[in-house]
Amino acid sequence: MRRFFLTCVVLATLVITAEAHPNLQNVMWVQFEPKAIRVAVNVSLKELSVTSGASFSEGLSLQDPVLDEAARRHRDYLLQHLSLSTGPDVLNGKVVRLVPPPKMADPEQTYFQYELEYSWKGEPTAEVVFSHDMLKEWPYEPGVAWDVSYVVRTKRTDSDEVTSWLLRYHQPSALLTGWGKSALGK
Repeated sequence: MRRFFLTCVVLATLVITAEAHPNLQNVMWVQFEPKAIRVAVNVSLKELSVTSGASFSEGLSLQDPVLDEAARRHRDYLLQHLSLSTGPDVLNGKVVRLVPPPKMADPEQTYFQYELEYSWKGEPTAEVVFSHDMLKEWPYEPGVAWDVSYVVRTKRTDSDEVTSWLLRYHQPSALLTGWGKSALGK
């Protein structure tokens, strides 16, 4: 009986732990163009909740002013914590559009989409290094950091080929653009 009780306690702990976790995986689409890089980043309502300090639930209205303000303020946060560079040059980005979710659901399954644009400095290069440190300021709990990652889909504007990458927290990834000297025949 004691063994059964201990097994139940361990299983209950695993179930509780599985429900609450410091992992967030979002999606990012990247299109490399001759004059710019276009990036669409999905940001979960859970991430907005962490950065704004507000609690958002499934029944929340999309017209809630606190939610609207959190989404607008997140523009600057996103630009500060997502870095694109070509060699020694860090590219400056801007948010060109913010698309709210079509409906509210679970905070980890409800996404705002931020469309960003990064202009090339000179000719496009063969690779761009992406890195991020999202949610570094807020621990999930004492001693446990958030683990935010992105499944990244990339394509060149004049090609149908799509590649996929995983962008992890504090692990820069060099994404191939298809441009650069080899692509231009120089």
